[in-house]
Amino acid sequence: MILVKSKIIMLVGLCIFSLSANASGQSAREAVDNLKKLQSKCESGITYNEFMRVLTPAEEPARQYLQSPDANRTPEFSQTLTSLINTYEFARSVWMVEYPKVGVELFIVSAEHPEIYNEIIKTYPDVKVHRIDNGAENVPCVFIDEVIPKIWPKTSLEMQKLSDLLVEVEKPHEETKAPEKVEMAQSEDAPGETPVEEKAPVPEQPGDPVDFLKQQNDALKNELEKLKQENSELKKQLETLKVKPKVK
Repeated sequence: MILVKSKIIMLVGLCIFSLSANASGQSAREAVDNLKKLQSKCESGITYNEFMRVLTPAEEPARQYLQSPDANRTPEFSQTLTSLINTYEFARSVWMVEYPKVGVELFIVSAEHPEIYNEIIKTYPDVKVHRIDNGAENVPCVFIDEVIPKIWPKTSLEMQKLSDLLVEVEKPHEETKAPEKVEMAQSEDAPGETPVEEKAPVPEQPGDPVDFLKQQNDALKNELEKLKQENSELKKQLETLKVKPKVK
């Protein structure tokens, strides 16, 4: 009986771990898919108003993932996801410096916005620096419309890295596999019987995690049916081991 219960507990644990791994992969997939759609719009040519409208909804699944326990189990993926969000947020901050002011040249002046200006020069050194008259001096500045297009190639590289890491995140974790060896406790009801050490069946892992989970569930159902039969046989064996009282 203990043998059967141990195997059932092991199989239930395997199912729970598998479902957890699949949910993690789905959550990461949703975050990446939403950011890919945003990236596609940016690269095809997005306006200020459109960018401000779609940015927050596109980032929301990613932020939810980063606040979940799954983020701690995927440090490299989470770090790359954070970096990509930060790059999009930097684009937002650049675009909001002077825009919108109708009839005004779009620019960022270093004296007025030194943190953003210095970050642009550091991160995008090929951006052209202009100079404008500001009283008695010429103030260096960069035009927003020249900076924004320089940001999208950076987000594209980060997105590619994120997509590559997603492949690893979506793979069922090693800990979701059943232990190769299961310690079998000797049944108290059947002294003298030593259960044989067995290995839990692990279905072959396919490329698609959803198909893999379906195969695991099918395997678990088959194993549970088998255990029911074994349990029935064990009960019969235990009945035969009971000692009948002697009649004087």
